[in-house]
Amino acid sequence: MQGPWTRTDAWILAAVALASERDGATLAEVIGAADAIARAIPTADELAGALSRLVGSGLVQASGDRYGVAQEWRPAVAACLRGRGGLFDAVDRCARWLDQSGLEPSQDAAIKLRER
Repeated sequence: MQGPWTRTDAWILAAVALASERDGATLAEVIGAADAIARAIPTADELAGALSRLVGSGLVQASGDRYGVAQEWRPAVAACLRGRGGLFDAVDRCARWLDQSGLEPSQDAAIKLRER
């Protein structure tokens, strides 16, 4: 993936969108969605880095222990989840959308996680 966004950012964005239709999703729900998408579980560093960039850019909102796609970006991100190729290809669609969105990742929101 070219540009300032990483494939992990796209994966976690897709996972947050899939897991948080209305009231946001817990971290466990985001991890479950990430596993459903890629049949892999993100590491604590991958998750913290992607969430920090996504929250810092305003694409994802964090409220307490819940994460959700910001209202203004929900239609565009939801479109990434639809289409041919199922959920795995949704990561590629989200990656393309992130690169074309004109948004820049930001580390302004430092999300810290630790593995148990």
